[in-house]
Amino acid sequence: MTGVSNPFADDRRLLLSIAYNITGSISDAEDLVQAGYLRWQARPTDRQVEHPRAYAAQIVTRLALDLLDSPARRNEQYVGPWLPEPWETIDVPEPASEHGPHATAELSERVSTALLVVLHTLSEDQRAAFVLHDVFGFSYPETAASIQKSEAATRQILHRAREHVKAGRPRIEVSAREHRQTVQRFADAASTGDVQSLLSVIAPNAILVGDGGGKANAVRRPVLGRVRILRFLLGIWLKRARDTVTTIRQVNGRDALVINEHGRTTAVFEFDVLDDGVAQILVQRNPDKLARFDA
Repeated sequence: MTGVSNPFADDRRLLLSIAYNITGSISDAEDLVQAGYLRWQARPTDRQVEHPRAYAAQIVTRLALDLLDSPARRNEQYVGPWLPEPWETIDVPEPASEHGPHATAELSERVSTALLVVLHTLSEDQRAAFVLHDVFGFSYPETAASIQKSEAATRQILHRAREHVKAGRPRIEVSAREHRQTVQRFADAASTGDVQSLLSVIAPNAILVGDGGGKANAVRRPVLGRVRILRFLLGIWLKRARDTVTTIRQVNGRDALVINEHGRTTAVFEFDVLDDGVAQILVQRNPDKLARFDA
């Protein structure tokens, strides 16, 4: 095995991002990459690996698909709406070149939670193909090998995935700078109870979705419309603890509000910001998905 680079060391960030985008779970992603590394180590010594990075991505993708197809996962009954586990990310710059050593991983960190929610309405094969090809830039043959389909079938799977994503994301998100400014305006208005400013930030037909996982209070159904959302938010802010601390941190490549009460993180608010304001607010309250913010 000498002379062959170890992609599970060189491209760990990329492999974690692939697994996370397919499963929506950081814990699952870490387990899958570790399992993939063991498979990499156990491969036949005489096997030639021409493209280690693509081969490692193939291993991780197949493990992720196996996990999602497992009886335990398919029989899992989640309480209330499901949202991906928030992943606190570094302040990701625009890649200087999409062919740079970390460009694809940096691109993945700019995949918003709102887009991840749409991706998780796709079939597992559609999601994996979209993540590998359209997010990370793997070729059609590499993507086909990873999902164990023919190249022709993979092209069809990707076509259906793109149509579904386009229907779920009909408009373009604003720039990172505009997103940051909107979140700051939202935070300032919420902290002071400035109703008019909040109304000016939230789009008329906005939607709010909460994930408590049956372990924390959260809305069991989406809250529709700016006025209903405003009432809900004001109710939360009026009941907040005196020692509540709200900070702006980067989650999934975008600014989000992290709420800390009594010394622990109790909520993460993520925002889907479009040209007419905040179109979607995603509130993560499940304590199992927030533990990393206090680690």
